Amino acid sequence: MDKDKIIYDLGCGDGRVLIAYTKKYGVRGIGYELGWLAYSLARFNVWLTKTPIKIYKQNFYKVNLSQADIVFCYLLPATLKNIEKKLIDELKPGAKIISLDFQFPNWSPTQKIELTNKAGKIFIYTKK
Repeated sequence: MDKDKIIYDLGCGDGRVLIAYTKKYGVRGIGYELGWLAYSLARFNVWLTKTPIKIYKQNFYKVNLSQADIVFCYLLPATLKNIEKKLIDELKPGAKIISLDFQFPNWSPTQKIELTNKAGKIFIYTKK
């Protein structure tokens, strides 16, 4: 458990990935979601699971990511391309970026994980 570490989930949807990660690893979680329904579900799920996560209805392009130790994203390739520069400019060296199913177009992952039953892939990147 490392309560000093922070994971940001960009486009956190209903919050379940963020909830699972924070519970398993004991890190602090912050999620950003613009859709009202997904945002409301995320807030409800955080309340229901009593997980100490903050969920914001905010555009993640306008958020300062410099405090993040880990950034999780399940975003389409066009969005990943659009946030590459932001992540390079704002993340501290050593920060991890985890992308589900889609690779950043201009980066090489430091690790690839095949999920079971063809459920997808996880791409992990490390900010230099």
